[in-house]
Amino acid sequence: MSEISRLKWLCRRGVKELDIIFTEYLNNDYADAPDSEKQAFAELLEIEDPDLFLLVLGSKQTDNVAQTALLEKMRTVISERRSS
Repeated sequence: MSEISRLKWLCRRGVKELDIIFTEYLNNDYADAPDSEKQAFAELLEIEDPDLFLLVLGSKQTDNVAQTALLEKMRTVISERRSS
């Protein structure tokens, strides 16, 4: 299984909102992301849905700087797309 196929599978979440957010990132931003951001993305996908949902909302924090930066980027993109 290729890395992209594995990530697509991991983007399929039990929480539809997470499914949408992570699949959208994979389809639109992952290919051009630096390696550190790709690693942070893969690590986030290993987190259980309840905790991941809180991280995406910003209600919970992570000590991982790369994950924090990626989550902020994802929140910004979501906000911008809602505005347009």
